[in-house]
Amino acid sequence: MASSYPRQRHNLTVMGGEYVLFALAMGFLSPNIILPTFAAELGASEAAIGAIITILMMMWNLPQVIAGNISARHEHKKPLLMKVILYGRPITLAVPFVIALTKGEPAWLNLGVIIVAYGIFFGTDAFAAIPWLDILRRAFPPEKRGRYVAVWQVVKAIALLGTSAAVSYLLGANGPGFPANYTVIFGAVSLCLAVSFGLTSLFVELPNQGDEPPTTHVAWRDFGAHLVQMWRVDRRLRIITVVRILFSLSEMAFPFYILYAQRELGFPAATLGLFILAQTVGMSLASIVLGRLADRHGAQRAIQVGTVLVGTAPLLALGMAVLDVGAGSVARYAFVWVYVCIGLAENLIILAFLNYLFDAAPSGQNTIYMGAFNTLTGIGLLGPVLGGWLLGATSYRALFAVTLALAVGASALALRLPRVRETGAEDTRRIGEIRPGAD
Repeated sequence: MASSYPRQRHNLTVMGGEYVLFALAMGFLSPNIILPTFAAELGASEAAIGAIITILMMMWNLPQVIAGNISARHEHKKPLLMKVILYGRPITLAVPFVIALTKGEPAWLNLGVIIVAYGIFFGTDAFAAIPWLDILRRAFPPEKRGRYVAVWQVVKAIALLGTSAAVSYLLGANGPGFPANYTVIFGAVSLCLAVSFGLTSLFVELPNQGDEPPTTHVAWRDFGAHLVQMWRVDRRLRIITVVRILFSLSEMAFPFYILYAQRELGFPAATLGLFILAQTVGMSLASIVLGRLADRHGAQRAIQVGTVLVGTAPLLALGMAVLDVGAGSVARYAFVWVYVCIGLAENLIILAFLNYLFDAAPSGQNTIYMGAFNTLTGIGLLGPVLGGWLLGATSYRALFAVTLALAVGASALALRLPRVRETGAEDTRRIGEIRPGAD
């Protein structure tokens, strides 16, 4: 098996290093902690905060259906990956530069730069995600992929301890103060992205295994019909997509947990470092437990267990809101579990959802499947903007109750996911009826 997958140790090291550095960048950016807190410091409303997070996440998800078919037109994915990274990552430097230059005033300008700069970054990274995932799929044997990703995620969790400590200091009483603290934080985002690009250049891209075609794209005139055919024929794609949408919608409260902790429970700003640490613990839990579960019993089992665990976050928050707990140490450390679940949810995506899709996709159509899946599940990214609207119109109790209902729906539907490696190509045999080919 090893001979069919050469340079495993090399790719394990460089792809893992790139994965960790990109995760550190996202740890400093933190759409569930840092971005909402910075926007709140500038006076943004809950609805505006939800809208900003939704816009940025949609910039990453929605283009991927197009990115999948474009990526399929390139037999070698690494050149495409390098090109789109160079297009999108340098713009992130504008954020710390503008904050430092303007001292955070006026607020609309700083929020606008956040949306534009990180919007461009996420939008271009949408075209990097698909080739990166396809290189990952072909780099390691399927039965080892889960454990290798789990190793990366454990290393990432350890590295994020440094992020937690740095954020605690920068946003604490002894830090440089606002907005210099956020200048440093967003500057760290750009630095981590730049170093991760250097490691990306060292990836060794392997060919497909066996008789699998190296690439299969669909003529643009047939692309819409092909997507409809995929959805109609493949029951597994339908179920995993709807589960992922419900799961994403159940994350609608994620950007607002920190606001609830600060405004309703009275937690100090330095607690943000504790919550980042809790996310790190959640990532490790997902990697160690769910990664092993996925390898032994299939990715569908990791999805089933993971969705149940993540659903306990809104259950806890709702209980605290109903009981009207105070800001005592017991409440503070109980609320930490919410961020453990957020970290678990983050790692569940690649460990379980995408790992399931790697095995479910028909031969030669992996990039199209991944692109279509990530775009369709982008519907779930409306969660934060709906959550912001719901919070503005009602209360935290209502927000947590709706979130809990969506989490229960995702968990219930996940129980219907079949084990992919045993179902073979039965559900996808007719997808090829639409002939792929050049335009």
